[in-house]
Amino acid sequence: MSACPFCKRIEAGEFDYFDKHSVAFQPLSPVTRGHFLVVPRHHVTTALEPPPPIVPGQTTRLAPIP
Repeated sequence: MSACPFCKRIEAGEFDYFDKHSVAFQPLSPVTRGHFLVVPRHHVTTALEPPPPIVPGQTTRLAPIP
């Protein structure tokens, strides 16, 4: 099992919405009502690591538009 907290939640199936590229779940300490995190299924080590080209667009598609 990964040490990444997001990967742990994905591996445990602890998410509310998903598609084949991304998952969305409520954070452990939400900032506001309705706060969700949308993360790629592909592990990204740091914010400086470029994700595979399809990941940003597919992750954005899962995020709801207010």
